[in-house]
Amino acid sequence: MWATIRRIQRLYAKHSKAWTSVRPPKPIRWVRPRGNMGKINFDAAVQNDFSLLAAVCRNYDGQILFAWTKRAPPGTPSGTHLVGEAKAALFAVQEASFLNNRLVEFEGDNLQVCNALSLENFQPDWSISSYILDARALLCKQLSWKVHHVGRLANGVAHSLAKWAARENLVGKILVHCIPTDVLDGNGFFQPNKRENRLRARQKRMEAHSNTDKILSVADHY
Repeated sequence: MWATIRRIQRLYAKHSKAWTSVRPPKPIRWVRPRGNMGKINFDAAVQNDFSLLAAVCRNYDGQILFAWTKRAPPGTPSGTHLVGEAKAALFAVQEASFLNNRLVEFEGDNLQVCNALSLENFQPDWSISSYILDARALLCKQLSWKVHHVGRLANGVAHSLAKWAARENLVGKILVHCIPTDVLDGNGFFQPNKRENRLRARQKRMEAHSNTDKILSVADHY
């Protein structure tokens, strides 16, 4: 009996140490789209009597190309965030169909909506199934597309735009210079992708070699 108790205590201590040693996840920032793809982030500000949908399209440099908002009825069940997020996803896909660039990545911060769009056999909640089916039908017309789930921080501009537009009752195409800076600063800096990291590492190596050559040249001179 005592041997069993000691074994349980050892297992408890082992697992407790494992949990406490896990590092907290790093904050996730907006990441540039790959190559010549555009990236559209979407979100919704859900109110009691309506939802304000927002979609923001940016290029590789992080420059905002388009920003759209749309007022939508709350849906059924009334005013749920899940329905609002699904409507925002459909809105983003609809706006993407009008772009010249047929290579698009989509990002949202609702896991179920993103999984429903990106995973073929995923069965979404009944309340959003019609929006997902419509969005999938439009995505099939895109030359290339991807849907990613990201944290709220990485979706900050779309989130802030939806809240601001709901407060100001603004719908339609929003000119970038009309958007307040605090909205644009929702995630104003982005995380370098792997290609950028490789280029920076290569540049540092070249600079290091250049400095070494200069030192050797000075040494030879003396």
